[in-house]
This record gives sequence, C-alpha cells and structure tokens, in this order.
Amino acid sequence: MALLCNDAINVENKEIGDPTEIALVNLGEIYELDELVIREQYPRLSEVPFDSDRKLMSTSHKFKNKYTMVTKGALDVLLARATKLETSEGIKELTEEHKKEIEKVNRGFSMSGLRVLSFAYKEIVEGKELTLEDEQDLIFVGLIAMIDPPRDESKDAVGRCIEAGIKPVMITGDHKITASAIAKQIGILKDESEAMEGFELEKISDEELKNR
Repeated sequence: MALLCNDAINVENKEIGDPTEIALVNLGEIYELDELVIREQYPRLSEVPFDSDRKLMSTSHKFKNKYTMVTKGALDVLLARATKLETSEGIKELTEEHKKEIEKVNRGFSMSGLRVLSFAYKEIVEGKELTLEDEQDLIFVGLIAMIDPPRDESKDAVGRCIEAGIKPVMITGDHKITASAIAKQIGILKDESEAMEGFELEKISDEELKNR
C-alpha cells in the first residue's frame, strides 16, 4: 500500500519525487519489493492527490477480484475517518481503546523525532472515480515511522544565530511532538509551551503572536 499510494521512484540509483515518498520506496527495497513491479501488478485506476490542508492521498487499485481504495496520511486525520481495524485475527470494529493504543504508539514515535504516516483502505465499486467524499469509513492498517534528521550543521548555525541576538523560529508541516523533538535537538526549543499548531496561530492576533 505504501508503494501504490505513492508517486516516487528510485531508478538506476536516482531518487525522483517527494523525500517522504522516496523513504517509503526505499523501505520497500529492504523487503525486496520493487515499486515499479508492484505498480504494474496493481495499476492505479483513480486518485485523489495529496494536499496539505486535507493531509491525505488516496489511490484505487484492483486486488484479485476486489477494487480497493488505499489512503495514506497524517494519523489524526486518517484515524478520525476510520471505522474498522485490520488485525492478525481479521477485521474488527475500531474502538476508542484501539484508537488510544494507536495514538500512544504514534506519540512514542513522535517524541523520538520520527515522522509518522498512517495507512488505511476500503473496498469500492468497480469503475469508481475517487472523490474527497470517499475518504470515509476506512479500515485502519498501521503506521510507518521514519527519521528526518536535522543536518549536522543546523545546531551550530542556530547557536551562532542566538549568539548574534537573532531568535530562530522553525516552521514545519510535521506533527507538533515530532517538530518539538527536532527543535530541541538543534537548540531552538527549550520550553515545550513555545510550540504552536496552525489552528492555534489562526486564533491569535498579530500582537499576541509578536508577544509569543
């Protein structure tokens, strides 16, 4: 699923595409799965591209005799749209207890500075052109966590900025916990209360932002 709901390729040692998607392709290679072979085996029939507001991407494929939509994206968004859970014992209803356990695993990854993607799917009818409305009633599959480490020179650069009286600010699309862990590593963040999410920024005035 991570190779199908994905536009990146790695051909002749040339990585082409979004770095996060390239990481998924490289993960496939560890398990001897070639993204081009997989995509030829299960061609993409329809798609809803990723966008940063929705934080999701969906593609449809034919697996055996079933048509399936695969969705990847941010856990908070995807989990809110999932109603079932795939387990080693089959598909079960996704309970609040399951959600808490999944969120706990995600929090553990994020606190280690890992970027986390989640995956889900559902059966669709043959010939279905995917729309935004289809990204509901999903079957949750799991999480993939990856490291996106800061460059070695980042900490030194931040230190020199602070010595010069410049206050560095980090802006990222990563989960708040992941972003905080990275910001601490490079010396930008000391107090966790300084980290803010987009919806918090939208609610405060320019004056409040300046004070923060």
